[in-house]
Amino acid sequence: MPTIRAVPVLAALLALLAGCTGGTATWVSPESAPGAQGPLPAASADLPPAPAGTYTSPAARTKPAKEVAFTIAKGTASPATGRLDVSQGQVVRITVTSDAADRVTVTGYDRGVDLKPGKAGSLTLEATRTGLFKVETRTSHLVLLQLVVR
Repeated sequence: MPTIRAVPVLAALLALLAGCTGGTATWVSPESAPGAQGPLPAASADLPPAPAGTYTSPAARTKPAKEVAFTIAKGTASPATGRLDVSQGQVVRITVTSDAADRVTVTGYDRGVDLKPGKAGSLTLEATRTGLFKVETRTSHLVLLQLVVR
C-alpha cells in the first residue's frame, strides 16, 4: 500500500525540517532583552567580514540604501534631529562620527554600533518592521533621528 510507505518518509522529512529550524542563526545585541532577534551575517567565503564599527544585515548588502550621516561634537548632533520616512523593506544606512566614545542604537530593531572618537561608525539595516523608531546615543542620550517605516 503506497499510503503506509509514505507515512515513514513523511515523518522523516518532518523530523529533518524540524531539525533545520532549530539551527537557525540569530543576532542579538548584548544589551537587548531576550527575544530581540535579527539575522546574523552568514559566515561564508562569498560575504566579506564587516569592518570594525559596522553592522550590515545580509539582505541590506544587496539593496540600494537610503543614507543619512550625523556628526556629534561637544554633545550636539548635526544635522538637527528630524524624521526619516522609508517604506517597509527599504534599506537604511546610518553613519555617525562622534568626538566621544558612545553607542548608537535603533530602538525596536535592537541594533547598534559602537562609536570611537573621531571614527565613523555605520549601521545598515533593512526596515522590516513598521512604526516609529528612535535612533539615539546610549551614553549622551541624543536622539539623532526618528525613523518612520510605513
